[in-house]
Amino acid sequence: MNVQPARSTEEQLLAIWQDLFETPSVGPDDSFFVLGGYSLLAARLAVRVHEAFGVELSPHQIFETPTVAQLAADINKRLIAEHAGTGSISPLVPIQSRGSRVPFFCIHSIIGTVFVYQPLAQLLGPDQPVYGVEAQGLVSGEQPLTTMPDMVTHCVEQIRTLQPHGPYHLGGYSFSGLLALEIARCLEAAGEHVALLALFDTWLMYHPTLPRWLSVARQQMNQKELRFRMHLPRIRYHVARLLSLQAKERLLYVGEKMGVLMQRVAGGGRNSVHVPVRGQDEQVAIARLNHIQAGAVSAVWKYTVSPYAGHIIYFQSMMPHWMVWFDQPKAWARLARGGLEIHHVPGVHDQILHEPNVQTLATFLGDCLERTSREKGRTLADISRG
Repeated sequence: MNVQPARSTEEQLLAIWQDLFETPSVGPDDSFFVLGGYSLLAARLAVRVHEAFGVELSPHQIFETPTVAQLAADINKRLIAEHAGTGSISPLVPIQSRGSRVPFFCIHSIIGTVFVYQPLAQLLGPDQPVYGVEAQGLVSGEQPLTTMPDMVTHCVEQIRTLQPHGPYHLGGYSFSGLLALEIARCLEAAGEHVALLALFDTWLMYHPTLPRWLSVARQQMNQKELRFRMHLPRIRYHVARLLSLQAKERLLYVGEKMGVLMQRVAGGGRNSVHVPVRGQDEQVAIARLNHIQAGAVSAVWKYTVSPYAGHIIYFQSMMPHWMVWFDQPKAWARLARGGLEIHHVPGVHDQILHEPNVQTLATFLGDCLERTSREKGRTLADISRG
């Protein structure tokens, strides 16, 4: 394999970033996050990097190398490592790797990534390590998992590569709160201690005395909600594109997409439509995220929640949603046999991990982590020494 020199790699990456962010002003030291990068854009970047360099780039590596210059250097190292047969990609993401405290592990979102936790990690401070666990399937060739036990096993294996023994600090947002709950149950079944389990607005349609007809309604609403969420990455992308265009360009963009839609209807489906070359990376990235999301949806349909022996810290969004028909605090209180602690976060469900609402959440969570650490009096170094 001919390894590209560093400058050549950086030049190619600059061209890719300028195309993805649709601006010629991207420089080698500009941060992916400062430029406004998000999950779908990271997935598209991974596709483009693979096409250009033949390197499998998991989106989580952007946390470690967020600039073009840093990513170029990392790609060159990985080209050499893969040529030597030592290259590998870990699903464990060091969102914020500095600090001496016990790590806080964030479980991947329904589309498999952990980008949603980046603002929270920054606000928790430089002494609090925060790691994310990505889903299987973000790297080409990997098959997404479709059952909760398989997802739990995958996450537990990754967590224990960094921290073999407890106490563990775990958290999950929305769907991943259910996954975090089962991870905590799995660790405690193995004789480990979960000192903190934080659920960020994880919706629960459950009650021990729920009538059978409501159970059927629960399943139907779950399916409609999750099917809608499968299309959120595409919807968000198109909304962002429309907002970035001038009025005349918006009309052309809508007309183009309507034409594609009509072709799909006439041709009998997505596969009958020719996708422009410029959109290939977008289509591959969306397909990859949607496959992971479909696996998560399948896992939820087959999943039944049961009481948890430990303590749960629940962060509830304050803006109303149809899920409030199910009394979330009451439902979780029935499940949390070790007690339920509730903190209210301003904003709607989809915005509690975004500014400015995430500041309130970070303050509450930081206090909880500080309290737990003070009670246990242990650091990661202490745990490593046994």
